Amino acid sequence: MSRACRHPLRQVPHNPTWLTCDIHRADFPHLENCLGHGTQGCTTLCANGTPTDEQLLGMAVELLGKGHTAHGVDTPCGAVPRDLARALAPLINQADGGRGLPEVLRADLVAVARVLIGRNA
Repeated sequence: MSRACRHPLRQVPHNPTWLTCDIHRADFPHLENCLGHGTQGCTTLCANGTPTDEQLLGMAVELLGKGHTAHGVDTPCGAVPRDLARALAPLINQADGGRGLPEVLRADLVAVARVLIGRNA
């Protein structure tokens, strides 16, 4: 089975037989030859791999660019105020994936990206 979505997927806590894309808000079953739900092989094979810091930052920018609610950007873990989104987007959306930023700032942005897309682990 091929997937249209190329984002790193995460396991759905209440149903380990499904994976979800936070950006597309879509669910996908594990592949038939899954090596075991939640294992490293499963992450590589079924979940499009573990996201790198650059991928996390890119997904956060993509999420911030999605539709707005009356009070901010709609995210998996709540609303991000528009002022915060406007302040973060230029920092996160660097051509080099944020590698040119000071390491402390980059680490903070990756932490923010994790919260924005519901990947606190």
